[in-house]
Amino acid sequence: MDAPKKAPATKKQKSSRITEGRSWPRAIAIGHRGVALTHSELLANEILPCFPAIDIGFDLVSVHKNVLKRIQVKATEVTNAVTRNGMTFCLSRNKSGSSRNGVYAPSPCRHYSAQDADVFVFVHNILRVFYVVPSSELNFARHKISFKPDSKWANAWHVLRQP
Repeated sequence: MDAPKKAPATKKQKSSRITEGRSWPRAIAIGHRGVALTHSELLANEILPCFPAIDIGFDLVSVHKNVLKRIQVKATEVTNAVTRNGMTFCLSRNKSGSSRNGVYAPSPCRHYSAQDADVFVFVHNILRVFYVVPSSELNFARHKISFKPDSKWANAWHVLRQP
């Protein structure tokens, strides 16, 4: 006997498989997927990724030949972030908000600084595109950052191997 077919999701019903049936926001799931993809990509590039035991402001630590780098991952799954001219990512941070009685209240937006991490990895989760940028190269006064398809930071995993 065939299983009953599930009705296609409408816009209001659309949900990520990870967040389906859960109370945490979709944005947190997108961030966690981006960190997991970055973790996998680091291993593929023979760079050891480590997770901090507690949330201390960055997502991963990389180790390569005794060189440690703090990594902040910024992820997106937004399709309008991609144009023929490149991709755009948000460069501000929203700390996880609070949830009371099933209602989520986001915390105010804050900007990063070069002291928050050594390297930023910008990843489009669906397209599996990575931009690896040293903090010293970022303009933290801007709210968004855009990358052209031929950016020198595309798959620049060598940044994590430099002392």
